[in-house]
Amino acid sequence: MGKYLPIFLRRHKPLLPYKVQASFIEKFGALLQDGYSFGDAVSMLIPHHLQHIDNIQVLIEDQLREGKSLEDVLRFLGIDEQYLMTLFVAQQSGSLVEGLFLIAKMMKNKAKSKEQLIKLASYPLFLFLFLIILFVCFRQFFLPNMKEMFNRRGSESQLELKISSILLHLPDYLIVLLILGICIALFFKHYAEKKKAGERLLLYYKIPFLKRILQLQLTKQLAFELGSLLEGGLSLQNALSLLKQQPHQQLVAYNADLFLKEIAQGEALSDAILLNRYVDSAFYSFVIHGEQSGNLGKELLILGEFMEERMGNRVEIALQIMQPILFCVIALCILGAYISIMLPMYDMINYV
Repeated sequence: MGKYLPIFLRRHKPLLPYKVQASFIEKFGALLQDGYSFGDAVSMLIPHHLQHIDNIQVLIEDQLREGKSLEDVLRFLGIDEQYLMTLFVAQQSGSLVEGLFLIAKMMKNKAKSKEQLIKLASYPLFLFLFLIILFVCFRQFFLPNMKEMFNRRGSESQLELKISSILLHLPDYLIVLLILGICIALFFKHYAEKKKAGERLLLYYKIPFLKRILQLQLTKQLAFELGSLLEGGLSLQNALSLLKQQPHQQLVAYNADLFLKEIAQGEALSDAILLNRYVDSAFYSFVIHGEQSGNLGKELLILGEFMEERMGNRVEIALQIMQPILFCVIALCILGAYISIMLPMYDMINYV
């Protein structure tokens, strides 16, 4: 059935399930640290993580014989491109094992946030589901009975019943709005992904909350990856050139290219960042301090950690806000149910 869905609504299931990806990457890094070769480490982990897929060992061995890189094999298994960029940088800076451990940590943090989201949303969603069932029962049994009673008394005006009918469909309207919002977001995502990196950034930055999220994300990625390359011994221009050429994150590559163009004209990195509107303002202060102290690489790594912490705090705040919002929606539905029941009842009392 999935093949009949629009492309932007399809979701390809990775060969390596999301729930075991962090464990796989962490154990893979540990085996490499212990001296195992790339091929041996993968062969040891496959039976424990990919036993549900027939001939997966043969498929991966075929890729290795064809000379595929570690990034290609992990992409084949379903590892996301953002992690592959971190892996690419780790290989270039000579810190592959550390990079794998970092990727595993990032995956665990993401899984933790997802688990927290499910935990916070599960109870309100259960209540909302219960309310939907209750509203359906009201529509099926209460409303027809009230209509019959109004018809018996010969009332020409049934405004109360119309209002009750509308209020008892309140959850339906909310669900339709939610589905509509999701479809619009997916369509916008699909539309934006067809654009070039620069056009996509301009499009994203027209939406205030999305602009702020992207600023933090881009600043974190650029600071951490550039800092890792500089600490690995590369020059600033070579490090930026590698980030420009990497195929995993187009927005990072686009910004690296912007920095390179300014540096090629004789500008310092701090000046190039000052002219860049896509990154957080903290980027400039950390870079100029690093340039003055001669520890640019370390300063950028610290900035990357700072951005990671700030993003984590924002996720925590968003999760804390989400549950009260859900409870407010539920309270609105309960109020609607109460009004929809009491309006006809009061009218009947007045009639009696």
